[in-house]
Amino acid sequence: ILGCGFFAHFVLLHGCGHNCWGSSVANTLIGHYAGVFCLLPYSAWEDLHRDHHRTYGEAEDWGAGHTLHSPLHFINC
Repeated sequence: ILGCGFFAHFVLLHGCGHNCWGSSVANTLIGHYAGVFCLLPYSAWEDLHRDHHRTYGEAEDWGAGHTLHSPLHFINC
């Protein structure tokens, strides 16, 4: 059940990263709400996800292990 809740909130978080909820205010509010349940600060995740799409398929731009951060990495951002 916990995994399903995490997944559902991550879907919301991911949608906010793609501006799926109409306005930037709605995306930000929903993103921060969902981020609490995913243990990911929305603003840090949003930046990382934007970089992911900007450099998708260009592994040399990411560096080794860049995409495999633990949740603790986002706390220190």
